[in-house]
Amino acid sequence: MLSTPSLPGLSRFYGLPANGGGSGAQSPGSAFSGQSTIDLGVSTQSNSDENSNTAGRRTVNELEQEKFGGFLPGATASIEILGARTAARFVVSGVTGLDSFMLSRAIQESMPTQATNFFAIDSVQPVNQPTVPMPWTPDERTGVAEFFAGVGLAAPRSLADLNFDDYSQWLSLTANASTYAPGTQVYLTLTSKPLVLASAVVGRDGTVSISGTLPVEFLTAGEHRVRLVGIRALDGVWVDDEGAVQISPEVLEEIERFDLGTQATIAVLGPNAQGGTHAALRVIPLVPIAPWWTLWFILVGALVALAFRLAPVRTTRIRRVSTVVIGVVALLPAVILGWLSTVTVVVWWGLGLGLASVVLSALGPYRKARGDEPAGSRRSLSLAA
Repeated sequence: MLSTPSLPGLSRFYGLPANGGGSGAQSPGSAFSGQSTIDLGVSTQSNSDENSNTAGRRTVNELEQEKFGGFLPGATASIEILGARTAARFVVSGVTGLDSFMLSRAIQESMPTQATNFFAIDSVQPVNQPTVPMPWTPDERTGVAEFFAGVGLAAPRSLADLNFDDYSQWLSLTANASTYAPGTQVYLTLTSKPLVLASAVVGRDGTVSISGTLPVEFLTAGEHRVRLVGIRALDGVWVDDEGAVQISPEVLEEIERFDLGTQATIAVLGPNAQGGTHAALRVIPLVPIAPWWTLWFILVGALVALAFRLAPVRTTRIRRVSTVVIGVVALLPAVILGWLSTVTVVVWWGLGLGLASVVLSALGPYRKARGDEPAGSRRSLSLAA
């Protein structure tokens, strides 16, 4: 289950007061002189484990219908979204024989399908030495852990934590991003075991260029991603005459562009009627839909192949090849849609069941028709008659 970030940890990134209730101390760096208020979307009547220090969860559909009150009527509001976005996604089948050139090709092949107009990897190349970042202080490590909890990822390690004597092969990665919140920190990260390769501060224009080095021997067999974890700043919210904000469909679409299987933490920010700031925080789980229905194609393909084997028609090489082709075609929906949905367990089930069907189709016995007997046998039967 995805973790829910605590407000005290995220407050340092959103510039919010680290209290859990409605009114509190003025936010550090705030341009307003009054009290700041926070809407966490959690009912005060709830006696569940969720309390005032946890942001309320919403689906995208629920977020579309929700109105956020507490803002100064007619004022300007902004929205910031903490999320993770993939720029490279690849599979390591085995660590034996893996080198920097093979890994570089794998990343480069995935880049065109993963790139977006707000984040993409520009270059990947083998290098001899890593770029070593500064070690984190204890406070920085705690803050980064909260930051990653906001997107549903485990607390990461820093590249500076590694023993560099254990690694001899390195890749240099350079990426660029835009529409991120000026002055905030972004993290170029390798997952599945989160490892921060580099961090950078977003410029005034919302763009950032970030470079880091990836240790090839750090990778294990399985799926891996290169992600950017950071806060995007978007337009598309406005305060009505009643002091309420409703998120536009365009912003909802941008929220759904973050990685499936993670979550997005949004903050709607603006002035309140008391002369301070008001913030509404919500956590949006980005749940992928597993295409298990694609496994039915494999069953249908296996039944068609079985019908070919049992049909009383002449057995030829074309007939045997056709059953194999049917099995391969039947497993493709599970592999392709499972990969696109990010539910890779569907891919492995599809490959396992599909390949088993293909092998049985290729090696299984066929029912022979009368025309299948060897010519010599047919001649002997004719003379005997």
